[in-house]
Amino acid sequence: TLTFGIFFTPVFFEPSMFGPNGATLMMLNPLAPILEGFRLTITQSHNLLEPLSLVTNNGIIIPVWNPWYLGYSTLWSFFGFISSAFFFHRMEFIFAEYA
Repeated sequence: TLTFGIFFTPVFFEPSMFGPNGATLMMLNPLAPILEGFRLTITQSHNLLEPLSLVTNNGIIIPVWNPWYLGYSTLWSFFGFISSAFFFHRMEFIFAEYA
């Protein structure tokens, strides 16, 4: 399933390639804002504190970047850390190294 998950991060595809709904859906992956932020900063010299939108030939506005994406990713990181620490503490007694 991890190999399949690479298609939900902006590694092979840019989120704007999937339209406005697809871009928003792709950015729900907590790793996607980090990778997309790197790409925008390095290749386009974009300031990540400013939102970025793309207008297609049909006049459709696609949100490419929003500064809140980093906050979303940070919240998932803290939630993952806290839940992992809690799980480790509850299962600690079954480890062989427990003294």
